[in-house]
Amino acid sequence: MHVESTVISFSKYIDPWNNMLFFAAFPMLAAAWALYISRDYDTFLMY
Repeated sequence: MHVESTVISFSKYIDPWNNMLFFAAFPMLAAAWALYISRDYDTFLMY
């Protein structure tokens, strides 16, 4: 869901100094991707 909203509003991210959404959207997208990729390594509560 975050990917779609980031891609749809990409034209607003072209000038990052006039739009602070640039500094929030892409780090959040990277964090969501990192959590998705590392889901197989999450064995903290598994027995």
